Amino acid sequence: MEQTSITIKIPNQLLELAKSLETESESFNDLVQKALEKEIKWRKAWTAHQTILKIRQEIKETTGVHPDPIPLIRQLREGENNHE
Repeated sequence: MEQTSITIKIPNQLLELAKSLETESESFNDLVQKALEKEIKWRKAWTAHQTILKIRQEIKETTGVHPDPIPLIRQLREGENNHE
């Protein structure tokens, strides 16, 4: 993946904490990249969740609340057992 250098401003305490967690196998840059990737995934998931909630509400407004299907399913199952 092609990389671009940027300059960012980070609070000193956050920077020191992040650097204290740095390991030999993971640089500060790696930590920032992983955190950014995680945040992007979270925001995409949040956006998808909000879209689902919006569509659910639109469907509910259009079709109304559907009755609980469990009693009907149980009734159908009992009917099948009576025919055996």
